[in-house]
Amino acid sequence: MPWAFLPAIFIMVAIFVLSAQPAEESSVLSEYAGYKIFTVANDVLGLGWTQNMIGQMTIEMENFLRKAAHFTEYLLLAVALRHGFVRLLREKAADGTDTGRPESTEKDRRDRETLLSCGFALIIAVLYAASDEFHQSFVPGRSCMLGDVGIDSLGALAGILLCLLPLICLQISRKCCKIKD
Repeated sequence: MPWAFLPAIFIMVAIFVLSAQPAEESSVLSEYAGYKIFTVANDVLGLGWTQNMIGQMTIEMENFLRKAAHFTEYLLLAVALRHGFVRLLREKAADGTDTGRPESTEKDRRDRETLLSCGFALIIAVLYAASDEFHQSFVPGRSCMLGDVGIDSLGALAGILLCLLPLICLQISRKCCKIKD
């Protein structure tokens, strides 16, 4: 079971390490990442951008890329946390320590497992986002920004919705095609 949370722990450590960088180091890393993204896009898509154009886009898009990175980090964190909780809940069900009602059906157990794993993952991701922003207030040149907690939280929510997408599609197809369990 603890192994199921390793991807989430790895992502949390990476977020912590990146947040611990002083503002100047963080900006240099963001500029480098942006430059690489635009260079690869130019090479792969054959866009014909010059190095000066790529440099200018990197500067102009730095804030957007930073916010996109926030969103993506927490999307991945929520997915990884959900994976860990699904594994934990399945393990509890398999060893009989699940507290579900005895008359519960397999479908009821799966639905409860889905809701609990998604809920726990979202709550922990949002709490981690808030704690990470608080942590940044102690880093030279960095600050605690409520807007970043919001972007992180939206990323986590998007990750949970991504996890739920197959279930949502299945429910829609069942209703449209009158499929029974």
